[in-house]
Amino acid sequence: MSEVEIIIGFNGSGKTLFLNSYIRMKNIKNNEKILVLCFDRGNTSINYVINDNIKIKFVDYNFQIDDNKLLYLIEIHKPHFIFIEGDYILIKYIDNVLSSKLLKDKIFITSRINIINSKHINLVLKNRVCKIYSNIVIINNFDDIELYNNDLFMIKAINRNAFVFCVNHYGELYEKFKNYKLIRNDFYENIFKCIKYLI
Repeated sequence: MSEVEIIIGFNGSGKTLFLNSYIRMKNIKNNEKILVLCFDRGNTSINYVINDNIKIKFVDYNFQIDDNKLLYLIEIHKPHFIFIEGDYILIKYIDNVLSSKLLKDKIFITSRINIINSKHINLVLKNRVCKIYSNIVIINNFDDIELYNNDLFMIKAINRNAFVFCVNHYGELYEKFKNYKLIRNDFYENIFKCIKYLI
């Protein structure tokens, strides 16, 4: 069963920069394979093109991927992890694909990570796109703009069950993730395997 993590945010929010840092943080073992589905071509490229265990698939339009095509990619690449990167428009479409009966025994969604550039805060709140049931919300470029306490309160209120992290750059995330035990180690990996077995 592949662990799926969905990374969403506006264009220019820093999703790919986050993904590059996150893959390094995840304690991925040498024999574990990763499939990255990019629905959004931003200014940053993924740093792992030369690694044989990481396969990157660019999807220009939502309709280019459906449950059958995703199942095909899973069967071909046999990934341990699937990272899906895209914008807020993608989320409804990808939710339908991921909830397909075809994929029920193939994938397990572990997290939805909402990346918000602090410069986009007003746009995010105005369009209410931060209410996407994320379990991790990252507000980056936090030093570049003064975020009003009310804006931060609103984001936390909308995402009540989420970890909300404010960072200036993604290098700060490792310690924060470690403090909240969001980085995989053998203990948590074994717990996760038990949970998957029980489901």
